[in-house]
Amino acid sequence: MSASTKKKLAIILGGGGMSSSYSVGFLKAIKNTYKIQPDILIAASGSAGTASYFLTSDFTKAVRRIWLKEILSPEFISGKGLYKKVNIDYLIDIIFKEKITLKTKEVMLNPTSLYIPAIDSKTGLIHYFSNRDINTNWMDVLRATKAIPIFYNKEVSIGNKKYHDSHKSAHPENHINFAKKQGATHVIVVHNTSITGFWESKILEYFWFRKYKSKEFLKRYRENYEGTLTEHYIRIEPSRRPFANILDTKKEDIQETIAMGYTDARQNKKLKKFLQDFNQTK
Repeated sequence: MSASTKKKLAIILGGGGMSSSYSVGFLKAIKNTYKIQPDILIAASGSAGTASYFLTSDFTKAVRRIWLKEILSPEFISGKGLYKKVNIDYLIDIIFKEKITLKTKEVMLNPTSLYIPAIDSKTGLIHYFSNRDINTNWMDVLRATKAIPIFYNKEVSIGNKKYHDSHKSAHPENHINFAKKQGATHVIVVHNTSITGFWESKILEYFWFRKYKSKEFLKRYRENYEGTLTEHYIRIEPSRRPFANILDTKKEDIQETIAMGYTDARQNKKLKKFLQDFNQTK
């Protein structure tokens, strides 16, 4: 099969804060049950760190400790309700750099192409950072995609531009066209949040952007449309409402959500057939 017709599998992981723990279970099943190495991995916001560890030899041990211990600390999420604060700097500088060191060299050398989306704070358009760019500070990339408005409320400088998280960059369907441009022939889209969580985050962001962003930003931001579906496409979402909400700090909720992601991936008959068909046509 020629390079131009080679089959490529892309997995797109959505964001959703602590509900992104669903992606932990999903990737665990992909690695251990299906034993598949995706050609392309796109991971937004809350899933970006998990996806980065997925490309290292520490994946299983590291993400379990991160999700079930380290990020449950009040150093990461503090306060109550709309007054909650998310200390992304603690996540990156203490957890990812020191406590459970992310092996960024392994991320860069992994055969899977990893793309992390974030919003350009000036243009309002999605920018994709790649593990193929060896000059990129990967920790700053993770900081940018997780820089959630309202609860973190900072922009992250990379090069001469600034970036932050957003509802659009965290929504997995918005990255289908980009995956296809990278050569993906088969696409798996993983949602982490319920429809309730989807609308809650969208509404909160709408009012925040209306207050703090320019009209030009809002106009361009709306241009980040959902991608057109590909023939070989499957959507994965929680089989029931996730136990973990966006800023959940209860260990049992995170455990249940990880377990649900793992079980859903293993028991999804459509996913099994989808991956079987992909392997047969490679």
